[in-house]
Amino acid sequence: MPSWTDVKLLAASRYKMLHDDGESFEVLFDYKTGRHQKIMVTHLHAFNVPWIRFRSFVCHRNDMDPLVALAWNAELSLGALALIDDHYAVLHTTALDTLDPEEFDRPLRIISIVADKLEKDYTRGKDIF
Repeated sequence: MPSWTDVKLLAASRYKMLHDDGESFEVLFDYKTGRHQKIMVTHLHAFNVPWIRFRSFVCHRNDMDPLVALAWNAELSLGALALIDDHYAVLHTTALDTLDPEEFDRPLRIISIVADKLEKDYTRGKDIF
């Protein structure tokens, strides 16, 4: 069973970490196109189980119609679009106690790609997040 500390050490060894505040950290994906995408990884507890949540912002809520966001949720193979304050974000949560390195890397890569594509499409090409 990995610990939250193990997850942070794995992330620091494989990705560019922007910050770590103890219960969350942010990694940065830089693309050859010049675009980038930030993903926040947060440690949380629910149902007496430790979890990690991946979150990457996509666009302001005015940039995407709510029905379009719901339709995207039917298309996403991992994660879901959610409205957080005034922004849409791609979220994915997984149990920490059964996490292996691939179960950590895969969501990071997929969420980064999906969030960046949606951001590009719904912000008219802006690279905000």
